[in-house]
Amino acid sequence: MFNQKLKQGYDQIRAAQEITAQVTANAAAFDKSINAQMVANRASDGGSSDGSGGGRSVNDKFDDLVRGVDTTNDPLTGTSQHSYMEQYHWTDGFGNYRNTNDPNYDPSKDNAGTWQLMTQAQ
Repeated sequence: MFNQKLKQGYDQIRAAQEITAQVTANAAAFDKSINAQMVANRASDGGSSDGSGGGRSVNDKFDDLVRGVDTTNDPLTGTSQHSYMEQYHWTDGFGNYRNTNDPNYDPSKDNAGTWQLMTQAQ
């Protein structure tokens, strides 16, 4: 009786492992298809809303909205992302950033280096 219960327990564990492996494989296939679609969208510019064929796609802008970020033109990296909770995003061009809601704030007054206000990426 004990050996039968033990075998049932091992059978249940094996079945759970098989289900887990299938779920993992399905998730990996889903991720792969999403990544392929994102690459295809970016390669075709994702159908930009202004019709110019340049700039950021509607999908990129929607992604920013969902994640709560502003994408800015960054002289160091091309673009950088910052929380949308602040309106003004400054950089010194060396990977240092200052974000604020104060339109009169100038980080050059309190920080070394030459700071510039970054514009929204279009």
